Amino acid sequence: MNGVHDMGGMHGMGPIQYESNEPVFHEAWEARIFALYRAMRAWPKWTADASRHAVELIPAPEYLSMSYYEQRLHALIELMVKSGLVTRAEAESGKAVPGSPTATPALIASAVPAMVAKGKPASREVPVAARFTVGQRVLARNLHPTGHTRLPRYARGKLGTIHRDHGVHVFPDTNAHSLGEKPQHLYSVRFAARELWGEQAQSAMPCILICGMTTLSAPKSMLDPERLQALPQLPGEKGEPMFAEPWQAQAFALAVKLSEQGHFTWKEWAATLANELKAATSRGEPDDSSHYYDHWLAALEHLATIKGLVDSTSLAARKAAWADAYRSTPHGVPVKLAPDMVS
Repeated sequence: MNGVHDMGGMHGMGPIQYESNEPVFHEAWEARIFALYRAMRAWPKWTADASRHAVELIPAPEYLSMSYYEQRLHALIELMVKSGLVTRAEAESGKAVPGSPTATPALIASAVPAMVAKGKPASREVPVAARFTVGQRVLARNLHPTGHTRLPRYARGKLGTIHRDHGVHVFPDTNAHSLGEKPQHLYSVRFAARELWGEQAQSAMPCILICGMTTLSAPKSMLDPERLQALPQLPGEKGEPMFAEPWQAQAFALAVKLSEQGHFTWKEWAATLANELKAATSRGEPDDSSHYYDHWLAALEHLATIKGLVDSTSLAARKAAWADAYRSTPHGVPVKLAPDMVS
């Protein structure tokens, strides 16, 4: 669900305040809440995902005024009342209602070490086909569910790359609402910082999120009409061939591939190309398609340099090597770089 708990990328919250040598618990009562949280899970009344959703349901003004363990205490009380383990009056007074039955504890002190050691893994050994493979480009679905989801708002509708397949796990979005575990593959997805945060982001700081299979989809082709329309007018739109020479098709394909791999967004690419075309017009160059791919290549070199894919010195050396190879190659013979320039 959308709510104040999903703070990633939200404006106005200020920077994260790091505490040097922060203890696990700041106060003794926080450790007691943690223990209660674990102990109450011994009653098979709710799942870990339902616990998280109970925190998400705290009204925004109260949520923002609470500490982490105050939020957990609030959620725990709500879950206990909802499941019938205690009444609201009992939770507020700390005393059982006279005449209420005495329940047999679901967890005793001697069983705690074994419970903690065993944990409660969410992985499942069931046959489920993987939908994606490592290295594949994916799109985080632009979901706005009314219930629990582990997909943060800042990643929805964004392109990423499968970094790792963790195998089959419980799907929190359904498990939180007693709608079944819906086992599916769980993926680490790598997102470029600028894909998530825009031009102001540090390009060298990618973000890796854990995403359930059904929160991801295969993205549209980079060559679909919607993306092509984002570019300045392409050659071929007035009946002429789109590529006059093979190198133009290669430059086009290289830009598409680098964008698919997450090195820059398609929006970044369209803006950079538009700037190159605008600069050419300012220089008085003819406004036709005769040099379109010269500007395409210049835009590609510019983006590859600022994104750290190549340094300007190496790029200039490689261009000079190709020029020398061209001048020294007889007509009709394929142009090849000198062996010391091939890498």
